[in-house]
Amino acid sequence: MKKQELVDAIAELAPPRHTKQMIRDVLDALSTAVVQKLAAGEEVALSGIGKLAAVATPARKRRNPQTGETVDVPAGRKVKFKASSTLRAQV
Repeated sequence: MKKQELVDAIAELAPPRHTKQMIRDVLDALSTAVVQKLAAGEEVALSGIGKLAAVATPARKRRNPQTGETVDVPAGRKVKFKASSTLRAQV
């Protein structure tokens, strides 16, 4: 589902006073807030959906499958999502 499809789906469920532009603005604000909180190392819990958290990944060695060469992958961070029990039960 693309962003515009999500906006359209929410607009169908929302009261008529909420315009698609208002919904798009809220989604943009939500996205910005989630990115800021994850970058700060905080968890983001969305009730009924799940929990997002930034986790550290260690430095490691991997093999390039085309050349067979060993490549060093630096330590970093990735986003981990854990679905809520409500979401798991409905899907």
